Amino acid sequence: MKNIKRKISVFNRYLILLIVFLFLYLFYLSIPGLYNYERLQRDLTTKLSKEFNLNASLSGNITYKILPTPNFEILNVILNTDSDEFAQIKKMKVYISALKLQNQKNLEIKKIVFLESNFNINKNSFKYINNYLKKKSFGKKIEIKKSKVFFRESKKKKDAIVLYSIKKSKIFYDKNNKILQKNPLEQNDLFVSPIDISDHNIPNGNSVFLINCKKNMQMKKTNHY
Repeated sequence: MKNIKRKISVFNRYLILLIVFLFLYLFYLSIPGLYNYERLQRDLTTKLSKEFNLNASLSGNITYKILPTPNFEILNVILNTDSDEFAQIKKMKVYISALKLQNQKNLEIKKIVFLESNFNINKNSFKYINNYLKKKSFGKKIEIKKSKVFFRESKKKKDAIVLYSIKKSKIFYDKNNKILQKNPLEQNDLFVSPIDISDHNIPNGNSVFLINCKKNMQMKKTNHY
């Protein structure tokens, strides 16, 4: 009986220690809830510009969430070209490193996710996006989910000539292999036809941008870098 009591006593000690560590960890994860959110809005805007080369207009509607990993959820975000806006993002998630939560100034972004977005591609925005991809200046992932892309002849919102939906896609620059990684868009629709987008490198320095549809339709654009 004494041995059993000792085993139970040791187990209780470890259990209490585990509960204490879990409580401290949850308390640590909750630190961003105490941030200055007015300054956070400016800090995230600056970091998105420097680390992702994105010209983003963030709203003040920012919520901190612990699960699945620490992230800030920002509603109604606008992405701009040099002259006008080209994307309206209903919800953007900014995932941050759990190792640097204690200091708001040292906040580290791991990846960003665009949810329920509308991307408007016209002549001006296409050039901007094309140049953006050519720069290959970001190594962190950008994910796009449940979004739509409108190809337009001009900046007018009612002249869309092509529309396809993005259910899930990722884009990032692999600095080790020096290539732009773009996952094929999974389960996307061009009106009613699935569509894939991919990028292929050619030895002479050119890059081929492909849009493939199942109904015997293929669009190609070659860019010289």
